Amino acid sequence: MTPAQLLALDQIAHAAVACEAACGCPAALSAAQAGLESAWLSRMSGTNNCFGIKSTAAIPGRELVPTHEWFTPAELEHFLCGDGRTAVPATPPQQHGARTLYNVRDWFAAFDSLADCFAFHGGLLQRGVYAPAWKIYQFDADFPKYVGAIAAHYATDPHYSESVLAIASGANVAKAIAAARTA
Repeated sequence: MTPAQLLALDQIAHAAVACEAACGCPAALSAAQAGLESAWLSRMSGTNNCFGIKSTAAIPGRELVPTHEWFTPAELEHFLCGDGRTAVPATPPQQHGARTLYNVRDWFAAFDSLADCFAFHGGLLQRGVYAPAWKIYQFDADFPKYVGAIAAHYATDPHYSESVLAIASGANVAKAIAAARTA
């Protein structure tokens, strides 16, 4: 990791540990997702949204941000239903099963602080479509299974759970979380 990424990881680890203490969301999961989704805090556009959380009525701020998504034709049609969203096929074209990779502009939530973003994310992973996975994780503490269940709803990237698990199990993440827990 670069010095800038290590500095971002320190911020992420402190926020992840605070979130874990408040709601139980595993710090390693929060840290890995934040690092992956925000490229170690370098892609937040001033929104404090390090998780790629899409805009909802529950969060008052929002920003139209470039990103990429994997869509089936039906998902693409639904995505392009108004409100300024755009999508063009990635170059070179990429397929994964019935899904195609698109470069898109989509609405993402804007948070007042990194701590607010982590708190929202921690709660998000315990309710709605994530609630069954959270309930099972509370019983079996099977981290890889929990990440896989979350990934099925959280991201369109077909390799998302593998990416999150690789980051979460990294030595730098473990070291940063351990340091944040003793701070």
